[in-house]
Amino acid sequence: MYRAVFLGFLWLVSFSISKGEDATVAAFTDQGFRLPQPNRELPFPETHGSHPEYLIEWWYVTGHLFAGDRRFGYQATFFRRAYPADGHAPVLEEFGADQLYLAHMALSDIESETFYFEERLNRDGWDAFAEVGRMDVRNGNWSLVMEDPETEEMFLQFTVEGKVQAELSLVPERPLVRFGEDGLSRKGEDPEAVSYYLSFSHLRSKGTLFVEGEEFTVEGLSWMDHEIASRQLGEDLEGWDWMAVHFDDGTALKAYQLRRPDGSPDPWSAFIWFDEENQKTTLYAEDFEWRRVGYWESPETGTRYPVEVELRAPHPKTESTLHLRIEPFFEAQEITGELGGTGYWEGACRVIDVNTGEVVGQAYMELVGYQAPVSATLR
Repeated sequence: MYRAVFLGFLWLVSFSISKGEDATVAAFTDQGFRLPQPNRELPFPETHGSHPEYLIEWWYVTGHLFAGDRRFGYQATFFRRAYPADGHAPVLEEFGADQLYLAHMALSDIESETFYFEERLNRDGWDAFAEVGRMDVRNGNWSLVMEDPETEEMFLQFTVEGKVQAELSLVPERPLVRFGEDGLSRKGEDPEAVSYYLSFSHLRSKGTLFVEGEEFTVEGLSWMDHEIASRQLGEDLEGWDWMAVHFDDGTALKAYQLRRPDGSPDPWSAFIWFDEENQKTTLYAEDFEWRRVGYWESPETGTRYPVEVELRAPHPKTESTLHLRIEPFFEAQEITGELGGTGYWEGACRVIDVNTGEVVGQAYMELVGYQAPVSATLR
């Protein structure tokens, strides 16, 4: 999904988007940025790189890592955001004037219930960039690089406030998946609220993790999203709930609810189930239920987040009903928005089959728009 940090990003440079009279997607925004087009072939490996002709873009990885009985969750997100052509930043020799690079890194230590996170914001320059034509995204000593386009293996490196250091190899076990109708993922009724939405649903993850001076050799499973867009969300929406799930039986799920001001789901909210062969089945809002059942109030921001939810949907391969409960391993996994953006909740969770009471998988969940409506920030 589109990431919460752009809520803060967008106030830095105002912009406007033309809205078509029908479902035809315009080729460009009023500011001259490209809009994703239907039925467009995307070349690989070039598409894994940066697309500065679009306004916004992000590369996002979440995962669960294990060192014996010790368990960790992590989030690593790199953002690119373009300046409008008539509103770029002052030009300095060492820095570009057309791109901003924002990044979030977070680690959840499940055993100690400790949450580490850090944010960075830099202009295009020697220490912050995203290459065109290949995946090489950096922000200081944080990086995500695809060194071999044949195997598509990626290397992720990050630190968090001098307390955490991670070096991970991410190897796709299943092919890249593209979401949406006609190659476009809709984010509301406005036909221009669309993105190219790409995912590696199963990344075998191995590497080294240092936490408070203690070294761990870790392995686990991660999920990666890459989105390319010039419009983030439909005008009548104020937030979203999102999750990526790995089930113990080898299947997977991506689900998100685009929220209207009254809390009801937009029709383009989606429930996307993957079988063991990576074949996907997509349901939209009328065919699944996302119900908020448990809340946590942040002592730092006072925001009340629905951190426990239940999902109901028809099983794509049987006549039974999937009834899942998503619970955080611990509640205090909030990104508070230190760089001026709105805060959001992003955390490692367990997945329970409500019918049997058994834990059947692991998830990452994101909750956005509860501290302040997204619409207020975007407009």
